[in-house]
Amino acid sequence: MNLELNNNYVIIFSKNGSISKTVEIDTKVPEESKDQIYSYKFKIDLFQKVEGVTEPESISKPVAKLGYSETVDDFDYDSNYTSARKSELEKVKQEMQAELARKKQEEELARTRARADSLAKINEDKAARAKELAEAARLKKEEEAKTKAAELEQARFAAIEKARRDSIMQREVAEEQARLKALAKAREDSIAQAREAEKQQLLAEAKAKKEADEIARVAAAEKARLEAQEQARLQAEAKEKARLEAEAKAAADAEAREKAKLEAEAKAKADAEEKARLATEEKARLAAEAQAKKEADEKARIEAEAKAKAEAEEKARLAAEEKARMESEAKARVEAEAKERARLEAEAKAKAEAEAKARAEADEKARLEAEAKAKADAAEKARIEAEAKAKAEADEKARIAAEALAKKEAEAKAKAEAEAKAKAEAEEKARIVAEEKAKKEAAEKARLEAEAQARAAEAEKVRLAAEEKLRLAAEEKARILAEAQAKATADSVKKADEAARLAEMELAKQQALRDAEEKRKRDIEALKEAYAKAAQAEKDSAASKDTRNTAALPTIDKDYPEGISEETLPESNRTIYRTVIRKATTQEVFSKVVYNWGGIFYFKNNTSLTESNYSIELKRMKDLLNQK
Repeated sequence: MNLELNNNYVIIFSKNGSISKTVEIDTKVPEESKDQIYSYKFKIDLFQKVEGVTEPESISKPVAKLGYSETVDDFDYDSNYTSARKSELEKVKQEMQAELARKKQEEELARTRARADSLAKINEDKAARAKELAEAARLKKEEEAKTKAAELEQARFAAIEKARRDSIMQREVAEEQARLKALAKAREDSIAQAREAEKQQLLAEAKAKKEADEIARVAAAEKARLEAQEQARLQAEAKEKARLEAEAKAAADAEAREKAKLEAEAKAKADAEEKARLATEEKARLAAEAQAKKEADEKARIEAEAKAKAEAEEKARLAAEEKARMESEAKARVEAEAKERARLEAEAKAKAEAEAKARAEADEKARLEAEAKAKADAAEKARIEAEAKAKAEADEKARIAAEALAKKEAEAKAKAEAEAKAKAEAEEKARIVAEEKAKKEAAEKARLEAEAQARAAEAEKVRLAAEEKLRLAAEEKARILAEAQAKATADSVKKADEAARLAEMELAKQQALRDAEEKRKRDIEALKEAYAKAAQAEKDSAASKDTRNTAALPTIDKDYPEGISEETLPESNRTIYRTVIRKATTQEVFSKVVYNWGGIFYFKNNTSLTESNYSIELKRMKDLLNQK
């Protein structure tokens, strides 16, 4: 680049992604030096822009000022201005990098908070989902229980109604049979037959009343059992709901504490890093000020020594000239020519000495300036190396802290995923058990219904057959009675034969009635057995639920000392890890039960807990024991 003399220029050095720098050049030179050709090489370092950080206005000032120097008879830069600007630029660079680090730290803190909030939201959603599933399962089970109870009640009422109708029909058949028999017999037997019929009627009514009372008693007992069972179920559901809510609240409280802990740690880390950064900047500023003061004092001392030396030499020169003048005046009286020659020689010698002295002074000044520049460069290099070392140490600390935070987050994530997986596996196992139970109950219900329907169909078939037989018998009796009335004058032999035949028919009808009665009794017993099986199935279902919630644990058969006692109890199908915490008169027993098939259950005393609640409660009790 060629520049015209006697002008002022501003050269801009720029590059994409870097902060631009400017150099101010004054090309004014003395008249006697205008014909000379000057050259100067630049070496400018551009540092990168920091995204997201506003550049200060002071950064636009020139980094160096270049102009003609009579001392070196060439263009040179203002070292004081350049050094000051270099310090300012380094400070700006550090401030921008510190601002970037602060913003990155804020962003990392925001991401950490967002992750914590996200984890809390996920856990809240999981807890809400689990609560919804539990509520839906409870409502479904309640609806199924109500439907099953209604079906059983309907079947019971149908059986009672059928038994009542059968009893009435049998009673009517017996009455009709007794009436026909009384008409067929002779007059002399009518009174005895009437009494016998009345006796049979009373017995049948008493029997029917007894059966009705028995059925009413069974119905009342069944109703009381169902009411007690429903009350126990409601109490168990309320207890389970309270337990689930307590677990959800404990989990939410633990998550809130963990979130607050993470935020406090992040804030403490940010405060510590900010404090370290301020301390580093203050240390660098004080070192720069001390170095600048030292350089200024050294420069003032050198300038004072040079000035004193120049004044002493000038004074000696003047004294020598005065002495030479006086000697020459004295000698002039003797020899003017010798004086003139001596004067000329003295002037030539003085001029030569002055020129030599000036050259020596210029060389000394150049040497001192070179030494000062070397010292300044060495100090600047030392400062830059110190700052680079401090920055490297700060970066290493930040990297270690970031790795620790990432490791902690990874561990928290792994723990949350493991807990979620364990919970999902437990829920899946519970769902499979519930489905198996529902299938078994549905199959049992279908079998009982099929058996009841088969028995009802068989009873209906027998009833229809009995009715048909009774109808035919009644028609036959009516026909016989009509014939008997029409042939009242028949002879005694024929009458006796007819009576024997009627008696035989009566015996057959009585046998049919007895068979129907036996069949009705068997049907009633079968219905009672079906009701008993259904009740036992419900009882077994409730017992199975209780077994899942509270596994049978070994009893405590010994006294434990105060403090924490841990033991392992191996059994054939499981292993129990027991922790007993005793303080004064209170004792808490924590049990972790690991089954051979892979199932793991947690208990406090005899109450079932989730893994997280088990860990929280065990830690809380240990902390309480340590606080005594």
